[in-house]
Amino acid sequence: MRRPRRYQGLKDNYRLDRLLPPSQKNGKRRGFETEHAALTEDSTRARSLVRSLGADTVAVTLGRELAGETMPETMASARWMRDERLEFGAAVIEGLEPWPAKKIAFFAGIPISGEVPADKLDTIDPKALKERLRQQINRLGLTFRSGFLVAIFEAEFEPVSKIYRFHFHGAATGSYVKALRLLQQLPAYKRRDHVHQPFQIKKLTSDADRPQAVSYLLKSHWKQRRIGPVGEDCVVKRDRKYRRLEEPHHAYALLWLDRHSVSDITLFMGCRMRNSKLELTDPRATDRT
Repeated sequence: MRRPRRYQGLKDNYRLDRLLPPSQKNGKRRGFETEHAALTEDSTRARSLVRSLGADTVAVTLGRELAGETMPETMASARWMRDERLEFGAAVIEGLEPWPAKKIAFFAGIPISGEVPADKLDTIDPKALKERLRQQINRLGLTFRSGFLVAIFEAEFEPVSKIYRFHFHGAATGSYVKALRLLQQLPAYKRRDHVHQPFQIKKLTSDADRPQAVSYLLKSHWKQRRIGPVGEDCVVKRDRKYRRLEEPHHAYALLWLDRHSVSDITLFMGCRMRNSKLELTDPRATDRT
């Protein structure tokens, strides 16, 4: 039986598909993905699994589920993740609503420990990744008197070296914003070859930018970006454009996603998700000024 769509009860002013309607700009599609696009993507993923890993019964079974009319409850499904993104996005937008822009920061981090050879992907436990980040924050020795932090892990594939780079995107408010500046200085986020900004912190320039920033936290796919020689001088550079993962790595990534859940890749600090809303876990942490 198909799961009831939780996002149908969300308020329009918190729904990413209402706040970021589909549009075209400079020939590029923008806005939150449509139901039709998610359905089409699931069909593409189903074919990918069968063509690339046709001898793998688990892959074939997942492919059949993705091609079926009933939405499979798995991170490998674009349809399922669209629902998850709508619910999560609405919760974060509502949770950020009382906070002034100066008390909100969006961030991204690429820890050294997140670099994994493609043939070792199965060994990665996302719960261990988020627990490591939690410990890094706790060891900063700060007292969090206000605010919350949310971070979500994903991976980017580099096809030349065949390396996955697990990294996180997040949002922080109140006292947790200070923690970001201290995290930025840790050895785990030091600059290295082809990772020139291992930890980025961005402040909003306008409240109108909140939906777009929130939509970037939880995604329905992984992408690849090549690092290799470019031009006559063969200077090694990182591509600016993202692409779909090449096969069979795309298929293996889908199997990895199928084995894990959104809760596995999501870190909550100072808050929790309850009844599709973010709740502060410390009732004293209410200072939003």
